[in-house]
Amino acid sequence: MWLNPLCTYEANCAAQQERARLRAVDLYARLANIPEGGELRSVAAIRNALAYCAGAIEAMLGLKSAMSWADILDKDPLQKVNAMHIRKIVRLQQGDPEGAERFRKQAEVLAAQASSRQMFTNTLTLELSAYALANDLTGVKQVAAAIEPLAARYPGWLPFRHIAEGHFQRLCGNREAALAAYDRCLALNERDLAEPWRSIATWPRAMGCRIDVLVDLGRFAEARSAGERALERASQLGLTVATHDIARALALAEAKLGDYTSATARLAQVIAEQKELGVSGLILGASYEARARIAIWVGDTAAVEEYGRLTAQEYRHGRGSPLGALYERLMADARRAGVRVLPQLSEFESTMMAGTRIGQRAPAAVNADVAMRAAENATARAACALALICSARGASGGHLYLLGERGLMLAASDPEPPADAALLEFAKAHLTHELEPEMATVVATETSAAQSSPSAVWTDSRGFVYRAVSITCAVAGEELCAGVVILCVGHSRELDTGAAELVASLGALLVEAGDVQAWPAQEVARRLAERETEAVR
Repeated sequence: MWLNPLCTYEANCAAQQERARLRAVDLYARLANIPEGGELRSVAAIRNALAYCAGAIEAMLGLKSAMSWADILDKDPLQKVNAMHIRKIVRLQQGDPEGAERFRKQAEVLAAQASSRQMFTNTLTLELSAYALANDLTGVKQVAAAIEPLAARYPGWLPFRHIAEGHFQRLCGNREAALAAYDRCLALNERDLAEPWRSIATWPRAMGCRIDVLVDLGRFAEARSAGERALERASQLGLTVATHDIARALALAEAKLGDYTSATARLAQVIAEQKELGVSGLILGASYEARARIAIWVGDTAAVEEYGRLTAQEYRHGRGSPLGALYERLMADARRAGVRVLPQLSEFESTMMAGTRIGQRAPAAVNADVAMRAAENATARAACALALICSARGASGGHLYLLGERGLMLAASDPEPPADAALLEFAKAHLTHELEPEMATVVATETSAAQSSPSAVWTDSRGFVYRAVSITCAVAGEELCAGVVILCVGHSRELDTGAAELVASLGALLVEAGDVQAWPAQEVARRLAERETEAVR
């Protein structure tokens, strides 16, 4: 019997999830040979508790085998709800918020119908990790709010409160505040005889996130030093898979310091261990994404393509979610490194697990809304909008110009080559021609910007071709213009002419966020002319 609480300790306090999983699986099998009653009562209940332990750990680690444990729990009246919670965590770890929401609702229905209290009722810590990996600010905020009252009553929840705040602040772009929150979490992971309830359950994840933030802040040497010390401590504590967050963050720090050999070798080891274990989804995808980013920094085009595709495969169920926006940023970075086309997440849409349809293509407006709302400020929203349009139209890069008090201004750029004064004049000329009063009725059609308008195409002195697309949208029944995006075509004139709905949705979102001073479409030509006159004066 003592092995059962030891398993719980390893999983919930010692950050030794893989050891706990193996112990739970072994105990589950050994108890199968013990009849109900006799010297050991409630054998079935104990076995199902172990099944939940194994399933929850496997779900947290990104193992699809957790679904098999959920099937076992379906047969236990005390565990039916928990079976749905395990399935929910699996879907979250696969980057599929819609699938997770379906299982959450099923869990609520079963809980309402249950005649007895479920054996386990809390999966907040598992959800928090998945939401943070998926860059889901709303999910992190909701879990943090649920943890708050628990932390106020039980000191063991305090580290989770601080790590949740760290995730929230980081996703909001407040890196210094995130660093402080992670430090508070890590302080509670230190051994203290006066507080024996302390555990190190949050230490590996908090440390990995802290190193990531240091890299984001440009403090690369400090990040590397912290990572090396952390791995030494992890080895002393006997941690295995729990160190992957730390190793991945350390590899990024090493790459930023120019030590690409060590960085790539470290990530290769992490990826090999994760694949051997059977990890998939967000956790494996994060490792692939880190490897792709290192390839971008070193200019290894072949590796960018290889690991970019592997990242897309693991993130494929996140299309139309903050995870999809995260992948869009990776695609934009890849374009700047010379990789023109990484696969769309839609290329990997599939059906998996119990007949559940995963990764259904969401409308362009939904994708734009989710991605843009995940951006933390006007600069990030402009960059996100540009990346989405470039991806949808098959462009290698582009420049986004938005309207404001001073006229048309550059808001975001994926330079190839960089924007210059001639490009700005081309953008103004396009809007002036395209949005003259007699032209207003054709704005926002599929072909007007890319085919019918002679002002939509421009070739510079080097033979580099650009296409202009007006960003127009209907707001409160009025046709407004938010600006124009200039797409880089290269030395070809081929470009996808679709995505009008996406462009209009992005324009409306930029107007809603207050990032652009939109003008009525029929007044754009006149107002631009007025700004030109004022500038001359």
